[in-house]
Amino acid sequence: MRRTLKWITGDQVVTTGLILRPEGQPSRYFARFQERVPPVPKEYWRTFKLADPVEIKDQDAIGACASFASVSALEVLRWLQGNQHVSFSGGQLYGRVNGGVDAGSTLDDNLNELVRNGAVPASVVGPLDWQPSRWPKNWKDAAAPYKVLEAWDAPTFEEMVSAILLGFPVVYGIMIGSNFVVQPDGWVAPKRGSGGGHAMLGLGIVVENNRIGIITQNSWGTRWGRNGVAIVPQDYFTGWIDGYALRSAVYS
Repeated sequence: MRRTLKWITGDQVVTTGLILRPEGQPSRYFARFQERVPPVPKEYWRTFKLADPVEIKDQDAIGACASFASVSALEVLRWLQGNQHVSFSGGQLYGRVNGGVDAGSTLDDNLNELVRNGAVPASVVGPLDWQPSRWPKNWKDAAAPYKVLEAWDAPTFEEMVSAILLGFPVVYGIMIGSNFVVQPDGWVAPKRGSGGGHAMLGLGIVVENNRIGIITQNSWGTRWGRNGVAIVPQDYFTGWIDGYALRSAVYS
């Protein structure tokens, strides 16, 4: 499902751009998480934060949410491994997978590209520079040290929660509807309406007051949520959803 939308939420104009795969369709590149790693039983689900965001990004007016979520996940993986922080260009990754048009992309393609070729530092290509004419000819050399080594297909809420509890950052995609604003308690408001496929990064789980949500890093800058972070409740994870668990990156 291709949905690249721009609208106002609160006092912000925001952009989505995730192409969600049909429900039940397997990843083209990655093995299923639940077939390789036993799920965490629900009675053991608990509040848990895997990591804080390393860097809050802003995709600005381009439909590059899947690319920004993917490079943010790589930055967190590197931090968990003890690497020095390198800021990566979400725009450059987007330009490699969007077919030359600013019309969104899939998480599957973005993560496969990070496995194959890696991420380009934002010091080499600007964070929003998705047009190849703006890239240096040696961009592949710049990206080679920064690859994802292990990723798993985790397209259900249960698999995402299990993955995070077991130490895997999760990039995920959902339809955010028409009410994706953050309430004073840090939770996103209940889902209303449809539309707007959007990708983000899951970094923890909150279990409280009979509700469960994923601590989520967005790519709409620090003005959204609490400095770019909010808790997305379980009711958003129905219908067309997408998710991948990441485990390791090249140590560099």
